[in-house]
Amino acid sequence: MKVGEQKVLEHLKMIGAVIDRMNRSSNTIKGFCIPTFSAVLVYGLREHCIEIQVFLIVLVLVFAIIDMYYLWQERLFQRLYKATIHRVTTDYSMDKTRYKREVSKLSLLRSPSICLLYGPLLAVAFAGVLIVGGYL
Repeated sequence: MKVGEQKVLEHLKMIGAVIDRMNRSSNTIKGFCIPTFSAVLVYGLREHCIEIQVFLIVLVLVFAIIDMYYLWQERLFQRLYKATIHRVTTDYSMDKTRYKREVSKLSLLRSPSICLLYGPLLAVAFAGVLIVGGYL
Protein backbone atom coordinates (compact mmCIF):
# COMPACT_ATOMS: atom_id res chain seq x y z
CA MET A 1 0.00 0.00 0.00
CA LYS A 2 1.31 3.41 -0.94
CA VAL A 3 1.92 6.10 1.66
CA GLY A 4 -0.76 8.33 0.10
CA GLU A 5 -3.34 5.55 0.27
CA GLN A 6 -2.45 4.85 3.88
CA LYS A 7 -2.97 8.53 4.74
CA VAL A 8 -6.36 8.48 3.04
CA LEU A 9 -7.33 5.39 5.05
CA GLU A 10 -6.26 7.09 8.28
CA HIS A 11 -8.24 10.15 7.28
CA LEU A 12 -11.31 7.98 6.62
CA LYS A 13 -10.90 6.35 10.05
CA MET A 14 -10.80 9.78 11.70
CA ILE A 15 -13.92 10.94 9.87
CA GLY A 16 -15.67 7.65 10.66
CA ALA A 17 -14.86 8.06 14.35
CA VAL A 18 -16.44 11.52 14.36
CA ILE A 19 -19.54 10.21 12.59
CA ASP A 20 -19.82 7.45 15.18
CA ARG A 21 -19.44 10.00 18.01
CA MET A 22 -22.20 12.19 16.57
CA ASN A 23 -24.47 9.15 16.28
CA ARG A 24 -23.80 8.13 19.89
CA SER A 25 -24.45 11.68 21.08
CA SER A 26 -27.77 11.71 19.24
CA ASN A 27 -28.75 8.42 20.87
CA THR A 28 -27.74 9.76 24.28
CA ILE A 29 -30.01 12.77 23.79
CA LYS A 30 -32.88 10.44 22.91
CA GLY A 31 -32.05 8.35 25.97
CA PHE A 32 -32.33 11.42 28.22
CA CYS A 33 -35.44 12.74 26.48
CA ILE A 34 -37.77 9.78 27.01
CA PRO A 35 -37.48 9.37 30.81
CA THR A 36 -37.34 13.14 31.38
CA PHE A 37 -40.44 13.62 29.23
CA SER A 38 -42.28 10.84 31.05
CA ALA A 39 -41.43 12.15 34.51
CA VAL A 40 -42.40 15.75 33.73
CA LEU A 41 -45.61 14.66 31.97
CA VAL A 42 -46.79 12.53 34.87
CA TYR A 43 -45.85 15.18 37.42
CA GLY A 44 -47.63 17.92 35.47
CA LEU A 45 -50.78 15.86 35.05
CA ARG A 46 -50.80 14.78 38.70
CA GLU A 47 -50.30 18.33 39.95
CA HIS A 48 -52.76 19.64 37.33
CA CYS A 49 -50.32 22.44 36.48
CA ILE A 50 -50.51 23.98 33.01
CA GLU A 51 -47.12 25.71 33.42
CA ILE A 52 -45.42 22.35 33.78
CA GLN A 53 -47.17 21.09 30.66
CA VAL A 54 -46.03 24.16 28.71
CA PHE A 55 -42.52 23.61 30.06
CA LEU A 56 -42.78 20.05 28.71
CA ILE A 57 -43.34 21.40 25.18
CA VAL A 58 -40.27 23.62 25.52
CA LEU A 59 -38.28 20.68 26.90
CA VAL A 60 -39.16 18.49 23.91
CA LEU A 61 -38.24 21.29 21.50
CA VAL A 62 -34.87 21.77 23.20
CA PHE A 63 -34.10 18.04 23.01
CA ALA A 64 -35.21 17.99 19.35
CA ILE A 65 -32.99 20.95 18.44
CA ILE A 66 -29.96 19.39 20.11
CA ASP A 67 -30.66 16.07 18.39
CA MET A 68 -31.08 17.81 15.02
CA TYR A 69 -27.75 19.57 15.53
CA TYR A 70 -25.98 16.23 16.05
CA LEU A 71 -27.75 14.76 13.02
CA TRP A 72 -26.75 17.77 10.92
CA GLN A 73 -23.11 17.43 11.99
CA GLU A 74 -23.22 13.71 11.25
CA ARG A 75 -24.53 14.33 7.73
CA LEU A 76 -21.87 16.96 7.07
CA PHE A 77 -19.15 14.52 8.07
CA GLN A 78 -20.78 11.84 5.92
CA ARG A 79 -20.44 14.18 2.95
CA LEU A 80 -16.77 14.73 3.82
CA TYR A 81 -16.32 10.94 4.09
CA LYS A 82 -17.86 10.39 0.64
CA ALA A 83 -15.75 13.16 -0.87
CA THR A 84 -12.63 11.62 0.63
CA ILE A 85 -13.51 8.17 -0.74
CA HIS A 86 -14.05 9.60 -4.21
CA ARG A 87 -10.87 11.67 -3.85
CA VAL A 88 -12.78 14.91 -4.38
CA THR A 89 -10.89 16.32 -1.42
CA THR A 90 -7.30 15.41 -0.75
CA ASP A 91 -6.27 18.01 1.80
CA TYR A 92 -6.72 15.59 4.76
CA SER A 93 -8.76 18.21 6.55
CA MET A 94 -11.71 17.72 8.89
CA ASP A 95 -13.33 20.92 7.60
CA LYS A 96 -16.90 20.16 6.65
CA THR A 97 -18.10 23.73 6.05
CA ARG A 98 -18.03 23.36 2.28
CA TYR A 99 -20.92 20.86 2.54
CA LYS A 100 -23.30 23.09 4.53
CA ARG A 101 -25.23 24.03 1.41
CA GLU A 102 -25.77 20.36 0.54
CA VAL A 103 -27.36 19.48 3.89
CA SER A 104 -30.55 21.42 4.48
CA LYS A 105 -31.51 21.96 8.09
CA LEU A 106 -35.16 21.69 7.10
CA SER A 107 -34.54 18.22 5.69
CA LEU A 108 -33.67 17.14 9.22
CA LEU A 109 -37.30 17.65 10.25
CA ARG A 110 -38.28 14.95 7.75
CA SER A 111 -35.73 12.55 9.15
CA PRO A 112 -37.44 9.51 10.70
CA SER A 113 -35.16 9.68 13.73
CA ILE A 114 -36.46 13.20 14.44
CA CYS A 115 -40.10 13.25 13.35
CA LEU A 116 -41.03 9.77 14.60
CA LEU A 117 -39.76 10.50 18.10
CA TYR A 118 -40.33 14.19 18.73
CA GLY A 119 -43.58 14.51 16.74
CA PRO A 120 -45.55 12.14 18.98
CA LEU A 121 -43.89 13.60 22.09
CA LEU A 122 -45.03 17.08 21.07
CA ALA A 123 -48.54 15.78 20.34
CA VAL A 124 -48.74 14.20 23.81
CA ALA A 125 -47.34 17.37 25.40
CA PHE A 126 -49.95 19.51 23.62
CA ALA A 127 -52.64 17.04 24.70
CA GLY A 128 -51.39 17.46 28.28
CA VAL A 129 -51.84 21.23 27.99
CA LEU A 130 -55.35 20.73 26.69
CA ILE A 131 -56.23 18.23 29.43
CA VAL A 132 -54.85 20.34 32.25
CA GLY A 133 -56.38 23.50 30.74
CA GLY A 134 -59.80 21.83 30.72
CA TYR A 135 -60.20 21.84 26.95
CA LEU A 136 -60.40 18.05 26.64
